[in-house]
Amino acid sequence: MPRNKQESLSQSVSEIDDRLGDLYQQLNHQEEYIEPDERYQVEDLMAQGGLKDIHKAFDCKASRYVAMAFPKDDSKESEEAFRREAQISALLEHSNIIPVYDMGWLKQPFFTMKLVQGESLNKAIYNQPLNKSLQVFIKICDAISYAHSRGVVHLDLKPDNVCIDNFGEVFVYDWGMALRLYIPEDDMNFLSPDIQGVSNECKGTPAFMAPEQLTPNKKVVDERTDIFSLGGLLYSILTKKVPFDIKSFNSKRELIAPSKRSPELHIDNGLVAVCLKAMSENPEQRYQTVDELRHEIDRYLDGFAPSAENASFLKTLSLLVRRHKKICVTVMIAFTIITTLIIGFITRLKISEQQILEALNVATEETARAEKERSRAESNQQKAEKALSEAQINFKMYLGEKKEREHLKDLSISNINSVFTEKWTYTRTLNQLNLALAAAPEDLKVLTNKIIFLIFYEKNEQAYQLYLKHNLEKQTFIKRILDEYIKYRRDDTAYYRQGYLHDDDFIKFISTIGSTESAWIARRIVHHRLSRPQPTERRLLLIREILKGTNAQQEKWNVQFNTNEGSVFTDLDLSGHENLSNLIALCGLKIGTLDLSDCGQVRLEDLNSSYIRKIIINGSEVESMESLQHLPGLEEVVLQKGQISAEEQDVLGKTYLQLKFTYVD
Repeated sequence: MPRNKQESLSQSVSEIDDRLGDLYQQLNHQEEYIEPDERYQVEDLMAQGGLKDIHKAFDCKASRYVAMAFPKDDSKESEEAFRREAQISALLEHSNIIPVYDMGWLKQPFFTMKLVQGESLNKAIYNQPLNKSLQVFIKICDAISYAHSRGVVHLDLKPDNVCIDNFGEVFVYDWGMALRLYIPEDDMNFLSPDIQGVSNECKGTPAFMAPEQLTPNKKVVDERTDIFSLGGLLYSILTKKVPFDIKSFNSKRELIAPSKRSPELHIDNGLVAVCLKAMSENPEQRYQTVDELRHEIDRYLDGFAPSAENASFLKTLSLLVRRHKKICVTVMIAFTIITTLIIGFITRLKISEQQILEALNVATEETARAEKERSRAESNQQKAEKALSEAQINFKMYLGEKKEREHLKDLSISNINSVFTEKWTYTRTLNQLNLALAAAPEDLKVLTNKIIFLIFYEKNEQAYQLYLKHNLEKQTFIKRILDEYIKYRRDDTAYYRQGYLHDDDFIKFISTIGSTESAWIARRIVHHRLSRPQPTERRLLLIREILKGTNAQQEKWNVQFNTNEGSVFTDLDLSGHENLSNLIALCGLKIGTLDLSDCGQVRLEDLNSSYIRKIIINGSEVESMESLQHLPGLEEVVLQKGQISAEEQDVLGKTYLQLKFTYVD
């Protein structure tokens, strides 16, 4: 038996067991049953639809308010249609469809639903930005797509039948005109399908109805009928107006493009194309499934042109630039700088060469003239000597410019070599590296520094491609870092394709390279990751997990954080961790009080880029007290007597004019 059929059979058996269990429970708890007239306290009329009135009611059994629906009249046809709506609504269990709680008889048929407090989409589109309305539209598509998967079509989609509650949740309701077209193969609800084409009556809202709904006895509706109405919803979201300004089924309808209907809103051509395709007169020319329509809106929100637009190359390019604005700006700046330098260099070189050629021509002419005119030899000789002197000066200028270019390369490399010990910015350093590479494209030191720089800022993919391009496998420490990166490399999103690592993979990556001779690189990477804007909970989780990963010998952890709202400083208690030594996880943090007491041997040089006001190290073995000189903002050190020498204390006192030493037993 195929696997999917086995799973379907198992699921069916499980559902039958659940239903039998519910029935058994009901039989054993009949004393808990409450008659509807005792259970429900019907209150004010809330809304009226084509088939029903909806009241607010209190469910005494569940102790909650519900929406309670009754048929408008007591005719047999009305009651049958009312029960059919209740059955179809109960069939559809989806987060964006109002659920049915109960069905029964209270002098007439009724069913209860979730009571939703909010506003209709008809009002919301005027009070929120377009992108938020499009997110609401996506949730509507999810609800209708689910209904179609159960064989149900809505047939009365309009802004008034969509509600957005006070928490932003979206609900589609009023399934009074809905039909079940078929029963899917794996559907265990056997609610019978409806029969089409037996009625000549037009029902619905003319401004949102598909053409096939206007001639019910001639044309059959299907899922594409709802897609037309979804296009009408999208039309209202874009234009703030109904698609067809009519109220009669017999009125002539003419669809005007949204961009022409509301030109002052400057509607995007891609959304216009999607709307017009969804509202095509011919169902074959519409989107054939709701998921296709939803995918088009997703593409627009993600910064891509919808397929229906057939966007030009220029628009596709502009969208690409908009999605990667920072990278494009950086490339253009670098290209401009490099191009300017190259043009200036070539211009000066041509001028020097031209001057040399002119001087040599003058010298040759003077020499020839001296041979022909001996009588004027002295005069011509003077001119030749003068010309030769000018040539020598120009040649010296050429040599000087050549030496200046070499000096430019050496100066750029020197700046790169020292930049890692300074407080520098990303753009300035990247410009210096590119300038140095322009002067010496194959210089190993410059290439190595650029790769390390890119790794610092988690541009791991760029670093890896530069490493492959120049075949730098002999640079073993870079190779080990990039080999570790390849283990966690992902390309499922634009974010990860740039070389960023997921938090879980980032922790493993740092735990590995932070325990080797590349620990100084790991410090800078952690500094960059923790400096990026992110929720406090996520930053604290990263710190905790990196501490665990880089201090594997420490088995038990009790890390205490205290972050005051609105304060940039965090109190951090790591006391009592006897096997704690690696502090890379704290790089770049701003810490009010750092408690490292009774922690064994700790490595304070890991804190060189951290801003710490107070540090507690009593009972801990510190590799070098000199590392305290490199903690900016340090105001107080808590330690034991004899833990620091008088010479070391004197040196620290000169470094920090107001440093306080507190001694404890």
